[in-house]
Amino acid sequence: MRMTYLVRLIAGAVAALVLSAPASGQTSEFVVVVNEANPTTELAREDLARIFLKRQVRWSHGTPITAMDQPEGADVRKAFSVAVHDRSATAIRAFWQQQIFSGRDIPPVEKPGDADVMRAVADNIGAIGYVLAGTRLAPGIRAVTVIDG
Repeated sequence: MRMTYLVRLIAGAVAALVLSAPASGQTSEFVVVVNEANPTTELAREDLARIFLKRQVRWSHGTPITAMDQPEGADVRKAFSVAVHDRSATAIRAFWQQQIFSGRDIPPVEKPGDADVMRAVADNIGAIGYVLAGTRLAPGIRAVTVIDG
């Protein structure tokens, strides 16, 4: 009985974190990248958020999506979380902890840095990731325009 109460208490706390207000004063400092064979040229911010929350699992052309995330403490991940999800990276981490704890899903693959994200995206036609703005893009990938709306 105590364990059930504890589980509900933790789940409630995690849900409160996910619904918390985003951090302010941060700007997007990233470029979204896909495999060069992917025909997608632009994505709405809302679609990008659904992809990284695994609520959209296939591209419009049918290929399964594999999202590539940056390391948890990376500035580029913090900027991405705020710009795309309207939530802090901490709130997104709490969302994924809840998903894991409830057995629903696991977070996107985490790569150690820009070069690793680009390599993984170049090797997988369905992959998507983001890198620090100004990073020279590797062969086999290209930038996607992110639009509001």
